[in-house]
Amino acid sequence: MFLVDDHRLVRRSLRGLLEDTDDLRVVGEASTGAEVLLDGALDGVSVLILDLGLPDIPGTEVLQRLAQRGAAPPVDG
Repeated sequence: MFLVDDHRLVRRSLRGLLEDTDDLRVVGEASTGAEVLLDGALDGVSVLILDLGLPDIPGTEVLQRLAQRGAAPPVDG
């Protein structure tokens, strides 16, 4: 699982909740869309929790770019 939100407190809270679950593991975090789009950032990630209101690149655009590269996990939401 990979968490993306520009608010550190939100990321920390989500990580705390998710790490209390035995079958989920947070493998990375980012605070901007640009960080998510770095090559290899999402390698092996099956779940992406993505803030759609990121300050640099909107989450919807991040998803579109990931999909173009074939790197986007399935979307549910």
